[in-house]
Amino acid sequence: MAVESTAAVLKESFTGHESTRDAVLLLKVWCRQRGIYDAVDSLNGSLITILVAYLASPAGGKRINEHLTALQIFRLTMESIANGNVLEKGIFMQAAGSGSVGAEMKKDLLQAFKVVISGSLVWVNFASRMSASALAELKGEALRTLAAMKNTKDEGFNALFMTKIDFSAKFDYHVRLSQKEDEPSSAVSTSTRCSDEDSYRLYEQQLESLLIRGLGDRAQLVRVVRRSCSSEWVPKEGLSKVGRDDVWVGISLVNLDTALRMADVGPSADNKEEAKKFRAFWGERAELRRFKDGKITETAVWECEGWQRHLIIQRIIEHVLHRHLSLPSKSLHVVAGQLDFALLEKGIDPTSGFSKLMEVLGTLSKRLRDIEDLPLKVVSVQPISPAFSHADVFPPQPHPLAQDASSQKIPNAAPVYMDPLKIMLQLEGSGNWPEAPVAIRKTKAAFCLQIAQSLQKKWNVGCVAAEDAIDIIVEGYVFRLLLMYDKDPTRAMTSKDDEQLGTVSPAHDLLLQSSHASLIQGLHGVYPAFGPTVRLAKRWTWSHFFSGALSEEVIELLVAYVFVRPSPYLPPASRVTGFLRFLQLLVNHEWALEPLVVDVNGDLTPNDYSKITAKFDAVRHGPQINGAGPDDIRGPSMYIATSYDFGCKTWTHDSPSQQVLKRLIAYARSSANLLTELIKGREDDRKWLSIFRTPTSSYDALVELHLDCLPHPNRVLFPPEGLGESILSKAAPKSISPLLPPAILNMGIKAARDHLIIGLNPVEEFVQDLQVKYGDACTVWYDPVGSSLIGLTLSNSAFSKQVKSAKRKRIENDTPILDLDTFLKDVAALGEGLVKNIYLSPAGRKGM
Repeated sequence: MAVESTAAVLKESFTGHESTRDAVLLLKVWCRQRGIYDAVDSLNGSLITILVAYLASPAGGKRINEHLTALQIFRLTMESIANGNVLEKGIFMQAAGSGSVGAEMKKDLLQAFKVVISGSLVWVNFASRMSASALAELKGEALRTLAAMKNTKDEGFNALFMTKIDFSAKFDYHVRLSQKEDEPSSAVSTSTRCSDEDSYRLYEQQLESLLIRGLGDRAQLVRVVRRSCSSEWVPKEGLSKVGRDDVWVGISLVNLDTALRMADVGPSADNKEEAKKFRAFWGERAELRRFKDGKITETAVWECEGWQRHLIIQRIIEHVLHRHLSLPSKSLHVVAGQLDFALLEKGIDPTSGFSKLMEVLGTLSKRLRDIEDLPLKVVSVQPISPAFSHADVFPPQPHPLAQDASSQKIPNAAPVYMDPLKIMLQLEGSGNWPEAPVAIRKTKAAFCLQIAQSLQKKWNVGCVAAEDAIDIIVEGYVFRLLLMYDKDPTRAMTSKDDEQLGTVSPAHDLLLQSSHASLIQGLHGVYPAFGPTVRLAKRWTWSHFFSGALSEEVIELLVAYVFVRPSPYLPPASRVTGFLRFLQLLVNHEWALEPLVVDVNGDLTPNDYSKITAKFDAVRHGPQINGAGPDDIRGPSMYIATSYDFGCKTWTHDSPSQQVLKRLIAYARSSANLLTELIKGREDDRKWLSIFRTPTSSYDALVELHLDCLPHPNRVLFPPEGLGESILSKAAPKSISPLLPPAILNMGIKAARDHLIIGLNPVEEFVQDLQVKYGDACTVWYDPVGSSLIGLTLSNSAFSKQVKSAKRKRIENDTPILDLDTFLKDVAALGEGLVKNIYLSPAGRKGM
């Protein structure tokens, strides 16, 4: 009866209102894309229809009328949910001519339910299913929708209606409570059993209440996903089986400074009643603390190392649930630090020394500006290495031999290799600079030499001056000082609208690197999860041997986009969620159809976006490159535009190729799917490692390197195994080690320092030699920091099955034909002292 009478009211409201019906369809699509329909305690299609009809009725203020378009009605409905508190106040639909609902009746309903949506019969609440967390989630989604409609040129159509929101990517922290068949079912206190709801529903409510209280203002939303009967449920078994299903909880954080604080300050010690409640909730975690202002309060303390702060949320959840629900440890799973293994070095996150690094940088900057015997003073000192942006997977650590030699003891062990930190120096302006490129280089070299001499003379620091840079050893670090001249004709680009490339690669254009560093360096301060996310993204990219396809700058821009353009989500506040969204961006972006515009600071105007789109369209519809197939993409396969590069002339102009991009997307899809399953607990926890393990069967040949010949062998995640039979083997050289031998250390600090190798990665040098000599014959895949393997995919056109004895032959078009055995021996010779084994896959043998 209630449904029939309400349907009559709805029919009357929508008759002749085409735009209103279209708006309801948009709202239903919006809800479905956000997973709202999947929740048993949130809106459904009928409730949405009643909501729109209410807004069009006299009771709802006739906010919707026939003159509004469907999109305007959609926006108005979003505003009513987000800001109008229409659901909190209650929706009471009435048929024409019926009396108004009494205030006492409204009050009783609103006290009994979180949300009231009644039909023409007021005593029936169609929204009795809705929970407080579902309402909070709905309001949050509406707020983000309004922001997307306001801030995007297409009113966020793709993000609102075309993008399916994934539970795993939506929340920052994920909690799963599992229950085995032989364990007692989820229990609630005896006092709550006298209820209309089933015990498993009461358990979910209790769980949500505990987490909300425990996390407090750290969490923006705590969402317990209500369990429902699966399609395999047998009614004869009753609801006890539903109560044994896993419980899922998603947690969204507020700003991380608040969310990851190390203490929860409670009531004053003088407030006995509140202090007793605080101690009853926190148990042994509660203690009295005196603060600087003299106050003594009850406090729950979560002290830890700075790099472990992201685990505080996990510690709070585990403590609260173990204490109040008596959960066994094996039943509680919190996704927080499962990927940390990829970023740790010797069990510690190397970014923990960031404050020390910035302190040393400040000291060096002051010394450089204070140099007085230069023709032109140093006016700007800008760090450009990723370590200064929290974006270096393994930022350089203070070296024991790079300290002040006068007050230092000889260490027992010291690494051979040191990674320099790049810093760009800008001198004051002058019209006396030469114009010829060679003369500019010579002038720079003269300045470098004079700067090195001044620093050595005044500060007694170790300096090595080269033609284009100075290496300076200061308090454990090596800084590589690079002189920038803004009118250097060898620059890669001279403006963001450049259509032509310069004579140097973007990696050697200092002003370009400076622009990029300026863009990235502020991100970690705004989004504290940016640093760990970009480090995970680089680690993943390199672990799957894509370092030659995507530069560090490209990965940083991709991760930056995840944070500055998060719609339809909030910016990620955890490394796991940020990393998952990075993978999903690679998979879901339509690289062939639209550019990826990374506007970090919001500097781009609508006119700038139009320019970028015009350049993209011109490239995609431009002339076909020689040798490309009819289905190949024209222009860069990964078109990334920034505020300093509208035309994609820098980082992705030449790489990745279309084929490599397809491979990258396939790997990203596989990793994203596995990560999603791990978050949901559908895979063995041991498979977290598999996200960074690349399949070796994808390569025609594998080159294994001696572990001790790597600069940092401790960073290798997986030792080579199951590679088959080696066709070439080389013994390890006795003279090469990642550590300085004791004989050199015993020579003294200054003498041992002369044996340090600065800025050299033998793996990258070997790869460059291979690419120079055999770039047309094979593709080289490698990891610059964390693998002892190099993958080779061979070009069929460069090898011939018929050629077995001759080293090289030529076919009609004068292209050299290589003999496979000779080629592999040459690879081993190029990597003499570095190569341990070479393996040829069955596919490689068959294809050649």
